[in-house]
Amino acid sequence: MKSKENYSHIAIKNLSKREAAQILGICVRTVEKLIYERSIDHVRIGARVFIPYAAIERFNQIHTISAYEADSQSIV
Repeated sequence: MKSKENYSHIAIKNLSKREAAQILGICVRTVEKLIYERSIDHVRIGARVFIPYAAIERFNQIHTISAYEADSQSIV
C-alpha cells in the first residue's frame, strides 16, 4: 500500500480575480481583460479562475518602468 505524500511544505498561493485586482490596484474588469488577452498567467479549475501570486509578481516586474538616473538626464 502506498503511503500518502505530505505536501504541506508546498505553498502555492492562488488569488481570486478580486484579490489580484486589489493587489495590482486595478478593477476586476481589467484583471478579466488581462486574462482574456493572456497578458497574465492564470489557472482554471472548473469554472473558477485563479491568478497565482507569482504571476502577479512577474506581471509587476515586466511592467515596471525604471526611473532614469539623474546623470542620464543632463541637458546639453
